[in-house]
Amino acid sequence: MSKQVKDWMTANVITVASNCTLPDAYWLMIENRIRCLPVVDEGTLVGMVTLENLRQINPINIAGLDILHISERLAQLPVRRLMAHNPKTTSPTASLIEAAV
Repeated sequence: MSKQVKDWMTANVITVASNCTLPDAYWLMIENRIRCLPVVDEGTLVGMVTLENLRQINPINIAGLDILHISERLAQLPVRRLMAHNPKTTSPTASLIEAAV
């Protein structure tokens, strides 16, 4: 019998709302030693944000702003501006092979 997703998944998942700021999401991942946060609004999965997403932000691309204003802007950005939308999901009873495919 092959292993199922439920045998490997985390039960108490740390999530954020889509209005969570980028710095708050970043520090939540660092403090909890995780690389990915499901984005959940009103009990529904709406996206995923990863540590790699957050690390790829390039403030140099924000033309015309000095470093102080860039920092202020980034501190206010919600994860919904950066998250991957419509993430693929699977059933807890799916096999690990099915989930990988």
